[in-house]
Amino acid sequence: MTKGRSTTWDERIDIVHYCLAHQHDYHKTAGQFQVSYQQVYQWVKKFEAGGADALKDGRGERRPEEMTEADRQKLEMKKMEYEMERLRAENAFLKSYGKSKGGEAKPISPRERLPCIQALQEEESISIQLLCEVAGVARSSYYKWLNRKPSSREQENERLTKMMMSIYEKVEKTLGTAN
Repeated sequence: MTKGRSTTWDERIDIVHYCLAHQHDYHKTAGQFQVSYQQVYQWVKKFEAGGADALKDGRGERRPEEMTEADRQKLEMKKMEYEMERLRAENAFLKSYGKSKGGEAKPISPRERLPCIQALQEEESISIQLLCEVAGVARSSYYKWLNRKPSSREQENERLTKMMMSIYEKVEKTLGTAN
């Protein structure tokens, strides 16, 4: 079996004419032009169905743009709106993290970014997809973190925090003062 090779449009027309002149002898034609049997068969079928233009290779050709000026403006407007939303998300993320860490200029680990994403999505109603993109975190990681079960340490810390807050409320928010 001969492997297929690249051919030009003119070569394909010549191959098809040769095959038709030899009563559809695909095997002989494939051997003569050193192309595969399947290529010859497909080219003949295309030629019979649509003529010589059907043998043109349309791969890689760009279709001419058929957009009106109004469509182009709408597309440009959507791009600008997306860019504005992305910048808003980036700004909100940086502000949120700056508040929670006192404005330190340290690298932020992905684990520390997840609570910021959750808070911003609730407060600013920015899409999770956009926030994860800005934060450099995969959405699957965010959702895995979001749906996790708290560890025993986290549960214990939560219980202690509630206990401390109830005591603080009982002493009328006056810890450390003598009466």
